[in-house]
Amino acid sequence: MAPMNQQAAVACGVGAVFVWLGGSSVSVFDCIGLGVGLWGLSRITGVRSLVWVVVLFLLAMFFSNVPSLLPEIGDFRPRGSPWLAVATSLVASILSTAGIVAATLVTRRRVGVLPVLAAIALALSVGASVIDSAIRIVVVDSHDLLGQIGQLAHAINRGLAFAGGGAAGAAWLVCGLEAPPLSRRPGAGALVAGAVGAMLLVVGLRGLEEVDNTPLFVGTMLTFGIGWLLIAVGLFGAARAGSGAIAYLGIACVALGLLVCPATFVSPVYSVQRAPILGLIPSVFGIGGLALVAAASTKLPLRPLRLLAALLFGGAVISILAGGLAGLLSSDDDLSLRPGPLLGIGALLGYGRLPMLLWAIIQALVGWPPRDAPTAASVSSDASESAPAEFPGSSSARLTAVPMTHGVDSLGGYSPP
Repeated sequence: MAPMNQQAAVACGVGAVFVWLGGSSVSVFDCIGLGVGLWGLSRITGVRSLVWVVVLFLLAMFFSNVPSLLPEIGDFRPRGSPWLAVATSLVASILSTAGIVAATLVTRRRVGVLPVLAAIALALSVGASVIDSAIRIVVVDSHDLLGQIGQLAHAINRGLAFAGGGAAGAAWLVCGLEAPPLSRRPGAGALVAGAVGAMLLVVGLRGLEEVDNTPLFVGTMLTFGIGWLLIAVGLFGAARAGSGAIAYLGIACVALGLLVCPATFVSPVYSVQRAPILGLIPSVFGIGGLALVAAASTKLPLRPLRLLAALLFGGAVISILAGGLAGLLSSDDDLSLRPGPLLGIGALLGYGRLPMLLWAIIQALVGWPPRDAPTAASVSSDASESAPAEFPGSSSARLTAVPMTHGVDSLGGYSPP
């Protein structure tokens, strides 16, 4: 890389970190970090006008602080107004998300389908946020039907924001790096479907952390079912792309988890308080299958990322099994996803959210690589073109041309001075 490209790559990495760490509010440091990332993306992609997207982040920062900036007039107390806080937070979220989506879509030619998936997830998260905010403004009792719908929308918003933000940050980071030598493989569409399924599971796993009513649990489990079906389709694509028999073993593990899943509703230990752990345990089969596929698919590219995903999947399985079973055997009915150190380890991994997001990124990059990425054929062609020239008539490929003070005749022999 040239020095300027190196600086731009570092800037893209800085921006990716701030995209990953982004929350509902935007601070001065967020604007600075995202502005640095926008500068890096503009240098890498050649879209100079991209730096002006920082205006959206500045506006988002302004609306995040509107309640504290407005003066108190009569009985109006802006800092204590719940509807004002909800409305300004929603506007700030829409503006910041629009800026991230606009910048992420610019990376499509260098990254592939991953930015598109990130943009869709972030756009859907904004829709869920609008529903959640509207219900919070008009609903006083969160335990009625409308309040439960608001809680479902809130969980969907948080899950989609995590999935979309993680994928967008990965797109910024990959855009700053050299394009990986990936070529389109068989089963590309199935791999992309698997990436979508993994992102749906991220949403479902996030929703389990906030389950406190049966409708939310039912919605979460439906998301799980659709997500795992798409994961199985993605594993079929991985089998065609080079994983072979190990991918079919992963499909069998996913199918076993789907068969066990309905049993959570008729389990004698079922309760709303125990619903989060009951929803996690069937997923252990699928998560374990993904760990095997990620570790043993030697013919799939991106080996370091696959091994990292396998390690994180394994940690999630151990923590969920040990901590979850210990919780179910407990006499305490008020059970959440945060008891004990083992489930604390699971919390650090998002109960599978973090490795599942990484798996979605891997499938998107492998299944639909960037348009500008060199294929295997072009890499070998470039290597042959850049190989040193050989002596005419030489039978050894190891003999290369060297500077000489005298000539070489037409037959390749030495021509004396």
